[in-house]
Amino acid sequence: MGSVQEHLLVVKVLGLERLDQTMGAIVADAALADLAPRVADLATQVLSLAQITTPAVLCARGCWSAPFSLGGASSLQSEVCERIVSITAAANELAHQAASAVFGPASAPLAALTAACIARDAGGDLETEMRAVANLRLDAASRTTLQEIINDQLLRTVFQPIVSVPDGRVVGVEALSRGPVGSDYERADQLFGAAARSGLTHALELTCATQAMTYLDRLPEPLWMSVNAAAATLSDIYEKMLANRIHGSRVVMELTEHLPLGRIDELRPTLNGLRSLGARIALDDTGCGYADLDAAASVEANLVKLCITVVGRMEHHEEVRTEVAAAVKQARSHGAQVLAEGVESSAQARIISEIGIDLAQGWLYGRPFPAAELEMLSCSDLSVEAAIKCGGLNT
Repeated sequence: MGSVQEHLLVVKVLGLERLDQTMGAIVADAALADLAPRVADLATQVLSLAQITTPAVLCARGCWSAPFSLGGASSLQSEVCERIVSITAAANELAHQAASAVFGPASAPLAALTAACIARDAGGDLETEMRAVANLRLDAASRTTLQEIINDQLLRTVFQPIVSVPDGRVVGVEALSRGPVGSDYERADQLFGAAARSGLTHALELTCATQAMTYLDRLPEPLWMSVNAAAATLSDIYEKMLANRIHGSRVVMELTEHLPLGRIDELRPTLNGLRSLGARIALDDTGCGYADLDAAASVEANLVKLCITVVGRMEHHEEVRTEVAAAVKQARSHGAQVLAEGVESSAQARIISEIGIDLAQGWLYGRPFPAAELEMLSCSDLSVEAAIKCGGLNT
């Protein structure tokens, strides 16, 4: 059983000293004044599904906070944690966009605008919480290293198989990115977390997507490749595809963030452009809270991906299975296939089959494998079992 948990969303300019040194305190203060309403809008957007106790307010120079509550008598701790992670990721992405709009692309990294969610312990005071956020430092050396990894194309592309649920045949792969082996950015969470803190998310995503699509020629027919991107990166990926004459008939462009319907309308020209190249559109992490299907319909998604948390809970929660079955029916009514992510057990595989989910991926079918093994999927029988025998999938 859960309980209501109080948190604080804090948005802080960690690079105030650098801003003052670079542009002067007066100019910096003027920029901070312009930033304030954007931070207020940011808090409103990311906390729209939480109980906001007060609006975001300035609590120190370059620092704003907004208390909110999560949980309840029926909430699971894992669900609360998932929502905190989602809020933090969304807040950091919007913070990056706000900083770029106010400070410009060149100076935004100096500002290092960062968002964090902090649990409010009983008896805790704001000053203690501010010190916790202040401990989030932007390490200039780390940022330089990450920039070099991106510029020198030292990223590694790996692929995870996607299978057809009815017959277990491999029908596609998802392209995933990792940093250099043994580095601080080897894992995906380390890599993209550092990019978010350093204002390099856009550069990293564009490089990852571009690199992934260089392997299309090595992907056996008729398999397709799913490539991840946030909304801010989509237009640049589209331009890269045009410049490199990449036909998108075997590309699924996966939108990795959930946007208000108004912002989806802004994306429509880019989405239409991608479709004109033959690409299909997927919406990632759908189903958390079951509030995303209107967005999927607005995007006109060809593919809706159920998030790992939902898939993981179906086995032991009948009410979740009922909700997911309804979501699958609704997605199909909009012409979208449904993919279950994070399938790890035969019980989960049985459930998604019973519900009528079209596609699946997860460790049950194969973990991410190096790009060098991509051509090993060229067996005549592209079932999971055959691919494993050929060495193309590791278990």
